[in-house]
Amino acid sequence: MRGTMKKLTQGDIAAAAVSGMDVLLTWNCRHMANPHTLPKTRDIITAAGYVCPAIMTPKTFIENQTLEAEL
Repeated sequence: MRGTMKKLTQGDIAAAAVSGMDVLLTWNCRHMANPHTLPKTRDIITAAGYVCPAIMTPKTFIENQTLEAEL
């Protein structure tokens, strides 16, 4: 499915948003944790009336937690 996210990926993100999750961790950098697709993903979820969870890899999450702990 060139140019669009696969339906399973879209469903994962939608479920996270509808469930009110703060963070969605994924190793899927091709579709989900992709800096080129994230702005469009956030726009779609926000337009639907939901808050988009932060979407990142577990590695990025751990790095962010470490930085916050050091502050």
